[in-house]
Amino acid sequence: GRRRVLPSAGGGAESEMKDLSSANGAGDEKKRRESLRPRTSPVKIEVCTNNACAKRGGKELLRALEAMAEGNKRHGVNVECRRSRCMDACALACVVRVNGVFGLERHAHVGADEAKEIFELATGVLSSTPGE
Repeated sequence: GRRRVLPSAGGGAESEMKDLSSANGAGDEKKRRESLRPRTSPVKIEVCTNNACAKRGGKELLRALEAMAEGNKRHGVNVECRRSRCMDACALACVVRVNGVFGLERHAHVGADEAKEIFELATGVLSSTPGE
């Protein structure tokens, strides 16, 4: 399945899901860096680890995001990663809620191997993974 951004619970401006596959395009990198503003509160990433999401790698995704958050502290990147309760989107597992530099977003069909992309979308910063 393709990963999607889900409309936020507040009924945001987007009424339908959009594909994130173009989010890492070359033109988007400049736009991402320009949109960054100083942030005093930490970026928050919540990963559903209930039944359907756990079966599709939710716990592994959370562990990978936690490792990236810890590894990027030395660069001044403040990220809180935590498990969440069910987000009522089990058919779209694994679901991740991000309150980051671009506001509140929910991502669906996220695999554990996509932790780096989620981290970068949440923070607007290219991450360094432990061991790199």
